[in-house]
Amino acid sequence: MKPEEIAPPVTNPFAARRGEGLLVIAQKNADKALIITSMNPTLEAMLGYGEGEIIGRKLETILGQREAVMLADDLEYDDAAPDFGEIFSRIREVKLRRRTGDEIRIDYKLSRLMSQGMDACFQIIIPNTVEKTAVTKLKEFIALNFEGRKELDPATGLPNHKTAKEFLPLLKNFYAESDVKIVFALMRLDRHDKSIARYGAEACNQLLMHAYNCCRTTFRSEDLIFALSDRTLGLVLFDISRESARVVFNRLRWKIRNHRFEFGGKAEFSISTCIGFDLLDLDDIEGVFDRCEAQMAALDANERNALLEFGNA
Repeated sequence: MKPEEIAPPVTNPFAARRGEGLLVIAQKNADKALIITSMNPTLEAMLGYGEGEIIGRKLETILGQREAVMLADDLEYDDAAPDFGEIFSRIREVKLRRRTGDEIRIDYKLSRLMSQGMDACFQIIIPNTVEKTAVTKLKEFIALNFEGRKELDPATGLPNHKTAKEFLPLLKNFYAESDVKIVFALMRLDRHDKSIARYGAEACNQLLMHAYNCCRTTFRSEDLIFALSDRTLGLVLFDISRESARVVFNRLRWKIRNHRFEFGGKAEFSISTCIGFDLLDLDDIEGVFDRCEAQMAALDANERNALLEFGNA
């Protein structure tokens, strides 16, 4: 894809993992009303609703009675914090109400999405116990095989090239005991030589860290990010299909491209990146790192804002 293409609208950056409930809410600017704009089949089944039945109704429809009262009071009387995300995060224990009227306690992860018109939008992901067990095993594997072995890049403080190359083959052990799919990706800063020539290598570390921060705020906490060079990040995303990764990386590259920040004396500086990815194959896990690096190195130096699928190269 070329940089002149129109970026896709960002309404739901991440599809929920298997077994997770997904809820998208719009907070109406005019009256602060909270409207359900999307709910995935998992959450619909969990709450006892049919496909699309709950769309367009107020959030209070599915909130526990206590939560609904607290939210309504804060939205009406707390002028200092009228934002749903801030108010909802104050509620320590959250319950949702099923169609039958009984209430269930949930854990959740709330994030803000790109606003639609004048309305603020929020996404809530609700894990289930099976998924939590899988994530717990994954975090235990990372703690055992990664945290104690990683070496840091001195310029960025991120795990370095050597750590990434040695870690990927270890995932074969995790693959052998799990059906979790893993994607490996490389992100290259575009035209970085020109940036270094103009601003200096030390200053341009900020550009790599800007790309890192965009990744970190997009990915899940267990996903890993490495500094492979002064212009390349290595990315490991867990429990994600090739199709979902394509969506995530497509929106991520546009997020980076459209994000303005202060750099080099300019108030609205921006960068673009090329991202290449592949789904890890158990039989080729030892060679995927070198193969992906070679395919990224072969990419035209003038290519900008491109998304590549290494497995299809």
